[in-house]
Amino acid sequence: MAQFQWQDSFNTGITVVDTQHRKLVGMINLLDRTAVTRAPEGTLKDVLVSLVAYTREHFADEERYMEQIGYAHLEQHRALHRGFTNKIVAVLIDLKEEKNFDPQELRTFLTSWFIRHILTEDKKLAALAARPELNTDAS
Repeated sequence: MAQFQWQDSFNTGITVVDTQHRKLVGMINLLDRTAVTRAPEGTLKDVLVSLVAYTREHFADEERYMEQIGYAHLEQHRALHRGFTNKIVAVLIDLKEEKNFDPQELRTFLTSWFIRHILTEDKKLAALAARPELNTDAS
């Protein structure tokens, strides 16, 4: 299966956000490789736990930045972040309880959510952050 590739169109112009997004792409690819190679079950759980932890860290950083610049849609954005995190945690719980796990379904969810979220929601934030009167970056 082809790796999830970073695209220039994902760049927001906010250094820390772009760096974290790139790391998330790498983590999604690691999760995918781990699932496809049928790595030991514990390894897949560990990768998923790491993805959840890093995603929470990224979302917290992004939301702090939104607060700093007075982003008007912060609460809606937070709700999207919570929905994403809840979905990944649910998959992790299913995996721990040895329920059916479809790595392709998870990969599709992760990549499509990520792309849609960056290209729509995070680009709105980027447009506000690019305004000269803000002259700030999350880095």
